[in-house]
Amino acid sequence: MLLDFLVPGKVFEGKNIKVFSEHQDYNNAGGNSHQAYFIRTDEHKFWVERDFALLARDQQKLNYSVSRIFEEVNWAYLEEADVRFRGSLRIISGFIVPILFLLAVALAFRLKKDLGIFLFVFQVLLLANLVFLLM
Repeated sequence: MLLDFLVPGKVFEGKNIKVFSEHQDYNNAGGNSHQAYFIRTDEHKFWVERDFALLARDQQKLNYSVSRIFEEVNWAYLEEADVRFRGSLRIISGFIVPILFLLAVALAFRLKKDLGIFLFVFQVLLLANLVFLLM
């Protein structure tokens, strides 16, 4: 996961970009909802934040990088507006969760104590992250 995030992915140049918004309901007692925005090119579809989506509507050219293993969009760049987007969920799933797991293993090894439950929680977190990336 960490390698997939750190190694530069394949860069695409999306010329035919379309920005869509989708109303998403939470279906809970609060009845809350929000608008989610995504960009569709000829090859890929990926979620972006609102400000980036509104800027992308007026642009003709979008460069973006797709990771080689999990085929997740690492970043997107609007050349004309000089704005780069890197999703926070991608940073968490591709960088922070694997780093936390490695730190937990290093801590257990350094302390030479039985931290079985502590490591088990991080293993489950890493496995859930892997399932998320594969979906």
